[in-house]
Amino acid sequence: MTPRQTERLSLYQQVVKNCDDNPVIVSLAGKPGYYLNGFRSAVAAIPCIDYLATCIKDNKIPHTAEIYRFLLPLAEANAHCLLEFAKNNSNNLLQQKIIYALSHTRVQSQEIRCASFVTIAETLDEWMPLLESYGMNDSILASFNISIENYMGIAPALSKVLTEPEAYQVCFRNVLRTANLLLKEQVDNLMEDIAEEHQRFYLSYRRIRTYGDINYLL
Repeated sequence: MTPRQTERLSLYQQVVKNCDDNPVIVSLAGKPGYYLNGFRSAVAAIPCIDYLATCIKDNKIPHTAEIYRFLLPLAEANAHCLLEFAKNNSNNLLQQKIIYALSHTRVQSQEIRCASFVTIAETLDEWMPLLESYGMNDSILASFNISIENYMGIAPALSKVLTEPEAYQVCFRNVLRTANLLLKEQVDNLMEDIAEEHQRFYLSYRRIRTYGDINYLL
């Protein structure tokens, strides 16, 4: 990432942390708050796919432990989006499936971790048409799939996704754009909706956003 992109990612991460530190307030926003799920996933995908793109660019083999360090937050963000979707639609089977997969993302066995990641990815792909209102899109899924395949060490010939170097850069640009659009078109509106009742929380959010505006990051 360029220095400006790194700073932008830091701003996105601060927004996510601010929301995660105040779940009760954010939950009061109702349906508009669904978009925070996609925003979290896009933000988690940015460093993950950037790490892989950098390895490809520098002709280095990605380190398994490093991939896992970046992949885990992305998998968990995607899983929590699916859990909220399942809860909102009273889909108990989907909820149980994702809870089970999520409970195995931190076990010692890499094989079991891989199985849980694949389950989350396949489920995300299955329900993607209904997850647009949660801010999810194909660029997040593509980044997730590419990261999983690198973590599993799948050979290019067996890959189900594009593995050319350009694919990594495309995914990176797309998730960066996704995070930016969701912040400006959805999250900002969400914060405006709850600004009057929760002024202190809103002011903390505006401090983060104003920093970005001053530095021409967004």
